[in-house]
Amino acid sequence: MSALREKYGQPHQLALRRIASVLDSPDVRRGDIPAFQRFALQVQSLVGLLRTLGHDGELELSCGSHVARLLNKLPPEQRAEFRRHMFRQPGSTPNLVDFSNWLRYETSCHSYDAELMPKSSYAGKRSVAILHGVGTSSAPSSSWSPPTVESAMPRRDLTMLPKVT
Repeated sequence: MSALREKYGQPHQLALRRIASVLDSPDVRRGDIPAFQRFALQVQSLVGLLRTLGHDGELELSCGSHVARLLNKLPPEQRAEFRRHMFRQPGSTPNLVDFSNWLRYETSCHSYDAELMPKSSYAGKRSVAILHGVGTSSAPSSSWSPPTVESAMPRRDLTMLPKVT
């Protein structure tokens, strides 16, 4: 902590600079999971720093306006999800620890979904089935019609069967 004081000055100023750097980062766009994960990591890092600052850090951790400003970095759906999450905890004003814990939870959900997704080189590509030569000639025809069941089934030569007496 003393090295941080020497390099950056007052711990409270260090915390405010860190909050400002998170706020200056680009907004998280809808569906951008890597950006969401980076944002969550920045907030968790900020909470870790504030916890090491003692009383000054505790004041910043409990500040609801920091949560409101950081929450605006997220898409509307995720802001609403956080509000629903906090609504389940009546009587408490959201603080940075609550926000950080929720971000950690959401990140783990995104990571779990990513593990379930198949890692195929064909992901997102459409497949097409091509049927060759069923009941049609090799020459293209402008009056093509689909093959009938009779033309698609093999014919048996009944002359080779033994006669039943």
